[in-house]
Amino acid sequence: MHNVRRQKPVPISEEAAAEQRALEQKQLETIQRLEGDVAARRARNDLTDDALDATTMLLACNPEFYSAWNYRREILLAILTEDNAKRLISADLELTQRFLRKHPKVYWLWNHRRWCLVTLAQRVPSAALAQWKQELGLVEAMLEIDARNFMGWNYRRWVVEQIAAFRLSELNVQSDTPFPEVLSTDIPQEAKEALLALAENELAYSMRKIEENFSNFSAWHQRTKLFGPVWDAKSYSEEQRHKEREAEYDTVRQGMYTDPSDQSIWLYHRWLVEQAPTRETLEAEIATITELSELEPDNKWCIQSLAYYKDLMNKLYDVDTKSEVDGLLARLIEVDPLRKGRYNDLRT
Repeated sequence: MHNVRRQKPVPISEEAAAEQRALEQKQLETIQRLEGDVAARRARNDLTDDALDATTMLLACNPEFYSAWNYRREILLAILTEDNAKRLISADLELTQRFLRKHPKVYWLWNHRRWCLVTLAQRVPSAALAQWKQELGLVEAMLEIDARNFMGWNYRRWVVEQIAAFRLSELNVQSDTPFPEVLSTDIPQEAKEALLALAENELAYSMRKIEENFSNFSAWHQRTKLFGPVWDAKSYSEEQRHKEREAEYDTVRQGMYTDPSDQSIWLYHRWLVEQAPTRETLEAEIATITELSELEPDNKWCIQSLAYYKDLMNKLYDVDTKSEVDGLLARLIEVDPLRKGRYNDLRT
């Protein structure tokens, strides 16, 4: 975890170390034996239930063995029928769910779940929407364990995209634009309302995760994807958009004062400012950060942001801030000497 000092390893006896090495050697030999069996089966194009079981045993030991996942999909495609498709795919979804409890950041597990769901939609369309909705529950549970698991967040966005596409299909609406960008396009009102509810649910979810922990870059990032399309779908005027941004600034300011050293808050703040960098906005945010900087004089994020926004004032509104920006960059060299070269480049 960030900002948590690592604990020194507890020394163990030589006898315990020898037992550990013996166990690891035994595990390695098991994996090598299973890998050899799977490789031989694939070489002779074995696409049977026994071959499927062989990949299960190997992947239980090493879920990052992507070739085994590829082989497993070849087997499933060979043995899937109209009668067994739902059962076999559901079994693989259960399998990956079990593996994810222990290995939540293994890409190939998330990737295989995507393949399972797409295949289920192709083979048993009537079961797809219910399963995608269940997936939201699964990924929500995973994000309860680790709210900043970016693979979980990426997967959640993909699942929501599939639900949105399915709903458009149900309403006989054709669109090549993915969710949530499709909300900014000219689609029928009924479809827009259905997808708008989905987007607002995601905004509410991301805010819940932020309120639990401001240091959640993925949750902040989720909001950057949703606001524009949602406001477009609601046909918001610039005045309404300004009001929404002001509410968002209030949330971000809470985060700044709660944990001024957290990078994710400052990155989101910069995104928010850049959506409408009016002179009034820049002046207000510079004043807020200046006040915080007085409390946190060595905080590099405060100093960086002040330098960036004052430079924008100079570029956009011809306000002479060059000497102030140069002074802030010089201060950054003092508080963040590891990036001295970068700050000197910016000064020139």
